[in-house]
Amino acid sequence: MDDTQLHKINESIVRDRTNMIRYLKLYTRKNKKIPPTTLQFYSVIKQIGKGAFGEVWLAFHKLTGKEVAIKLIEKDSVNKDDPKMRKIF
Repeated sequence: MDDTQLHKINESIVRDRTNMIRYLKLYTRKNKKIPPTTLQFYSVIKQIGKGAFGEVWLAFHKLTGKEVAIKLIEKDSVNKDDPKMRKIF
C-alpha cells in the first residue's frame, strides 16, 4: 500500500469519526440519552471465522479506533422462546 492509499484511508477514518461524534451529540441533545449501539459505530473489515451459529467479522470501532470482533448469529439458530437469547443490536 503506497502513501496515497494510506492518506485516503486515514482521511476516511477521520471523516467517519467526525460524523459519528456529530451524530452522538445531536442524538444526545435531542433524546437526553446515549443512542443504542448499532453497526453504524463500526467499519467492518473482513470475515475472520464461521461456525454452526454464524460468522465472526473483524471490525474497527469508529470512536475508539480499536479493532473488535463482531459475531453475527443466524436467526434460524436462535430459539426465540429462550429468555436468555436477546437482541444485542
